[in-house]
Amino acid sequence: MLKTADIFSLCKQRIEFSILLKFKKIFNRMVKVDVEYCPKCNFEWQCKMLQNFLLQQQPDAEVVCSKGRQGSFEVKIDDTLVHSKLQSFAFPDHESVLENVRRVEKGLPIEKVKEQPIDNCMLM
Repeated sequence: MLKTADIFSLCKQRIEFSILLKFKKIFNRMVKVDVEYCPKCNFEWQCKMLQNFLLQQQPDAEVVCSKGRQGSFEVKIDDTLVHSKLQSFAFPDHESVLENVRRVEKGLPIEKVKEQPIDNCMLM
């Protein structure tokens, strides 16, 4: 059975963790990456690959995959569109997205995200 002191200690730890998260968001620029993907095109796997890559390299980032418009794979970093498959017809280069996440975290301006080369594509 937990004692009052133990309960107080657990509550204090939870509050301290919550404050720490807020502090990180404000002062360490916890970067948010939103990816809108087309579920009909089966782009969810591509979104999960980008999400896993970014979180492995930048665990402090928040990466969210959301179902969206047909043909879409749109990447926003802190509400700034950095890549649009609807415009470029290509997926973003993961390393290039990561570079921009790190730039935003440091307070630097975003640069153009490079695109993955389009392979095995035939126009009929």
